[in-house]
Amino acid sequence: MPEFAPSAFRELLVQRVQDLSRELEALCGALQVAVVPLELEPYRTRLLRYAKESDRWLAGISRDLTGDVDEILEDLRSSAAQATEIVCLLSRVLAAPVLAASVADRLWLRLIQWMHASAHQTVAFPAACCDGDPQVWPFLLFAPLYSFPNLVRRGLLYMPVLFHEFGHVLYRLHRPELDDLVEELQRWIQDELEPLSRRNDELARRQRELQRDIVDTWYAWTQELFCDAVGLLMAGPAYLHAFNSYLSRLERSDLTRPLDDLAGSSHPVLWLRIKLLNSFARRLGYDTAAERHERNWVTLAAALKVAEDYFGFFEDIWQTKVEAVIRDMLTETAPRPCRSEEAEPHAQWHEGDSPIRLINSAWERFLVDPAGYPIWETAAIGAFLSQPTNL
Repeated sequence: MPEFAPSAFRELLVQRVQDLSRELEALCGALQVAVVPLELEPYRTRLLRYAKESDRWLAGISRDLTGDVDEILEDLRSSAAQATEIVCLLSRVLAAPVLAASVADRLWLRLIQWMHASAHQTVAFPAACCDGDPQVWPFLLFAPLYSFPNLVRRGLLYMPVLFHEFGHVLYRLHRPELDDLVEELQRWIQDELEPLSRRNDELARRQRELQRDIVDTWYAWTQELFCDAVGLLMAGPAYLHAFNSYLSRLERSDLTRPLDDLAGSSHPVLWLRIKLLNSFARRLGYDTAAERHERNWVTLAAALKVAEDYFGFFEDIWQTKVEAVIRDMLTETAPRPCRSEEAEPHAQWHEGDSPIRLINSAWERFLVDPAGYPIWETAAIGAFLSQPTNL
């Protein structure tokens, strides 16, 4: 082990702090000159404030490093390591919506603003969205950062999928209570899987391992099913249409996955998610949409000769319990539900209506007249963005 040299270590820390300060200076300069849509200004303002606070923190570390007290070097190393993480997060992740801003971002930023304003826990979060696969980083001490492909963000049809990601934000905000409900479901599944008698052989050992895998996997699965339910509850039938269209690849993997792929997987099989979504849709009165997608999935399964089988990770008799737990999670988080007039068939969106009615009208128009839809969408987006917004 090399001998510790305080002076060399101090020099290393000084160099790191200088590098971080230089990166923050470049970030602040880039943020200030970036041309962003009005809807992104609150996010830029917050980002600049955090960057400047971090720079002041770095200045304090730098001052402490000018002393000769070797006993605090470990504390300063720890502070510099934390500062490194923060600066990397600010410059390489959180800055992306501002540095790659486009006027086309306004559409989805408006929806995110509305979505955050729908719940008192999220109303103070500014809106931001960047390019990437659909996901959200729920940075609750800063602001959630949503990610969707650039081309997708230019239209209305896939906007409902955003509400699934909002579900992850709600889960993080209510994590202790929701984790308790998920654990309740896991215990129930464990009891369902428990055999009437136990054998003491290799087969029994493998069965116990599979049972543990199933129970553990349902921690992530329940969260995804909850987020699906948030999407449907908030966006109405438009969510069911967008979800099916965006995620289905018309492949066998949509319908079934090998047993080894299920253990520890982050998402349930897509067919199972659709099955539970259709059930929830019927409960909400969206029978027409549910019937449409049930018919489509049965047709696909028949064409690919796939029988419904989740290899013990889900049984039909579990559905009632799973749905009851999801409903309890929705009660705990209380997302704003789609109103009847926002989802009623043939309802036309007018200026001043909520974006929920807009996305449901979009799907209604697209399903009836796909050829004429692009012209309608362009006009609808223009009218939607012409409305004043509360910043």
